[in-house]
Amino acid sequence: MDDALARLERARAADPDDDTLAVDLARARLRAGRPLGALAVLGPRDPREREAAARALGQALGLEWLGVEAGTDRFAQDPTSQLVLVHAGAFLDDGEGYLASSLLERQERADLRRVVLPAFLAERVARETLAARPPDEDPFAARGGRLPTPAEWKKLWRGGLFLDGDASAQVDNPDPDRLLPQGVADAPGVAARSPYGAELLTHAAEALQGGRAGVFDDATGRYLVPRPTTGSRPLVFRMVRDLPAHLA
Repeated sequence: MDDALARLERARAADPDDDTLAVDLARARLRAGRPLGALAVLGPRDPREREAAARALGQALGLEWLGVEAGTDRFAQDPTSQLVLVHAGAFLDDGEGYLASSLLERQERADLRRVVLPAFLAERVARETLAARPPDEDPFAARGGRLPTPAEWKKLWRGGLFLDGDASAQVDNPDPDRLLPQGVADAPGVAARSPYGAELLTHAAEALQGGRAGVFDDATGRYLVPRPTTGSRPLVFRMVRDLPAHLA
């Protein structure tokens, strides 16, 4: 880390509310080859600097930047796959208590706890076409991706405490302990919306790591179940891509 960047890092740590410092630090991080770190600290502050950092991140990952939608950056891996960026930071999780945690109001719900995840990319729409694959197979390994963890899946539809991530902390999540994604009550059985613009299919089960599946089950009020118990729901697959630490 050169001296100028180190000074900016210290100054921003001492005054995280200074927007000018945030933009200056983002520029310095981008010059240092850290486009994810630049994006993380920028948040919604400077659209031109954000575009420069996002394009550089896409280039480093072999992706095309598509722009900002629903407050987050979107990238294309190929003509059939759009990825949304979920910034690093905390969200509210019910952890190992998920099997006792209900979506239904006035029913039992596990205690929520603050959990921090690194940044990741997630497909905007799950792929139903992969449902014929064996349930214990990760269909994305050959494409540089993987299945989501249960925590990543929950953060995708629930949102972080700050939707622009903890390093920026400019966009509060209006409903960080939400029981369901946006739009479920208005249109049951169809795609619901994540705060990040991802679509979640309420009629399907999403394959997750560890033999789990993510569901929105009106009958039981559960949202994480062992994969063999998804019943007649189609099993769909959503790719997640890790982001290299050196880009942050």
